[in-house]
Amino acid sequence: MAHGLPRVTSYRKRSPHTAWLKSHHNDAHYPGSLTVHYPFHPLHGRELPVARRFGAGEILRFELQADDRCVLVPAWMTDAETCRNLTAGDEPRVSIAALLSDDYGD
Repeated sequence: MAHGLPRVTSYRKRSPHTAWLKSHHNDAHYPGSLTVHYPFHPLHGRELPVARRFGAGEILRFELQADDRCVLVPAWMTDAETCRNLTAGDEPRVSIAALLSDDYGD
């Protein structure tokens, strides 16, 4: 584990941001802005300035400046291809308790 974050194996396609992030892995400042493409995020569709990026291995997050607050967003939520075909199912598959949990499987 690096920086206290668990290492996970991802089966998703790599984000277009991954190559840039790997080449700048020690740079916490990510220039420019990103759009939140995850359709169920309250900031969906908004292009927001990046305040910082966090990450270790395959776990990457961006701190986006949204109005009067900063919001931490997983990098995959900014990948249009990953989020393009996401839909809500008929039945929930994860409990509310699991979604609210701070347990990352340590």
